[in-house]
Amino acid sequence: TLQLVTLGGLFIALGIVSDGAYAFGAGAIADWLRHHPGSGRLRARGSGAVLVGLGVAALFGRVE
Repeated sequence: TLQLVTLGGLFIALGIVSDGAYAFGAGAIADWLRHHPGSGRLRARGSGAVLVGLGVAALFGRVE
């Protein structure tokens, strides 16, 4: 009992704190991206680089 309730409550509390930190961080990044005009080009180049990297990985990846 008590141990189960205590550890369950601790698990829930840590989840709320960590999820809240992610939410506040994402909100701060979203505000920064919204207010900087060059961020659209940065996002476009970043997403393009990710897609090229995934394509290269698919090209040279082994199928097992």
